[in-house]
Amino acid sequence: PSTHEELALYCAKAADMPCALAEANRAASMQPQDAQIAFTNAIVRSLLGRGEEALDWLDRAIGLGLTRAEITNEPALAPLRSNPRYRKLVGLTS
Repeated sequence: PSTHEELALYCAKAADMPCALAEANRAASMQPQDAQIAFTNAIVRSLLGRGEEALDWLDRAIGLGLTRAEITNEPALAPLRSNPRYRKLVGLTS
């Protein structure tokens, strides 16, 4: 993972929303076609309680090739699991 991804996750876990979003967005702007970076953006937003944004990023990550196992094994996405949109997205993965 990139330094920006790692910093974004650290900031999100510390509840520093401005830092987390800035670093996650920076990582995504540097590598917009990277599924893992899109997934990190989903995780960051889930940790920050921004569920719809997390699902948007999850949708993007799936489109870039993220697998079901990566999604279902990520504990930070637990708050999204009851959302029908999350279940639909996971159903689209391989």
